[in-house]
Amino acid sequence: TKVTPENATETAPAAVPKSGIVKLAAQVVTLAEIAGRLEGARELAIGPRAILTPAVKDRLIQQRITVTRTVQKPHSSTGQPRLLVAGFAIAGHEPSLYWQQLERLVGRIRRITGTHLMDILPEMATQIAEGDSQALLLTDQRAAALCLANRQSGVRAISATDVDAVLRDTQSLGANLLVVSPRGRTAYQVGNLAKAFCQGGVLPCPERYREWLS
Repeated sequence: TKVTPENATETAPAAVPKSGIVKLAAQVVTLAEIAGRLEGARELAIGPRAILTPAVKDRLIQQRITVTRTVQKPHSSTGQPRLLVAGFAIAGHEPSLYWQQLERLVGRIRRITGTHLMDILPEMATQIAEGDSQALLLTDQRAAALCLANRQSGVRAISATDVDAVLRDTQSLGANLLVVSPRGRTAYQVGNLAKAFCQGGVLPCPERYREWLS
């Protein structure tokens, strides 16, 4: 068998629990993490934000092992407000009014600086993966932003033009990034879209899409 850098650390098989369920706490699951641990397993249980490398996904498909994710516990209503990671990528546009409405309607916000999509999106993806965060990207490059955002591991980006669509699409995909063009919208309208997006909190990827979207 050809040895690659990722599978070079594989060791003798470890005992699989009688349940057939192997649990991993790693945030990034590589071949090294599963080395010798899946023989006889029927299910791999990982965290709600864990990332599977392409090689691991292929191995799981080959061995017909199902992936499940632990359910993230919702925050107490008396706890700290959720963090909305907000970026702004639109040249010549003053964002201050939008920030004010977002802070008023959504709550605590962490701003990401930058005027180019590729400056903003990698940091957004990191915050989504590492913390209990949802992201809002205000940009007039909506199509490009959606394509680029959804190439980031663990990001499920949507774009919606009204509150009902935001609620529906966020729930159906477990979306964690909302892309909105501020052109033609008031700061209050943008704030309401963000409020609807944050309403359900951080949601896991639906089971039927996890193999492709997680």
